[in-house]
Amino acid sequence: MNTAKKATVGVRAKKLDYSAGRAAARRTRAATAAARAEAEASLRGRSGTQLAGWAELSEPELDLLVELLGSRARESPGQSARVGVTGDGRWRVTLTPADSGSGSAVVPSPRGRLVTVNWYFELDSAR
Repeated sequence: MNTAKKATVGVRAKKLDYSAGRAAARRTRAATAAARAEAEASLRGRSGTQLAGWAELSEPELDLLVELLGSRARESPGQSARVGVTGDGRWRVTLTPADSGSGSAVVPSPRGRLVTVNWYFELDSAR
């Protein structure tokens, strides 16, 4: 009878390689940051205008506009302007009801239309 122990058979476990996933995540973050910067520049260029006069927004511009509209502070008694600062503290948005007769604005985008109050939109750096 042979009492020698037999070696375990199989493949040695490999160290997991996440480098491709990390590289893809870096590329995605960079593309998202670039799209956000472009959207900020575009909306900054529209500052001082009424929403009703805006041409179609790109998806990143629409996402940023919705964020900016959501960041506005509540209306103060006796004041019609609404001022808010984005969550990251970078942008101050001021929304004032437009003087024109139209109370609403339709802003087209690739995803559809955003219908909102026809605000006079101002975007400034908060820093």
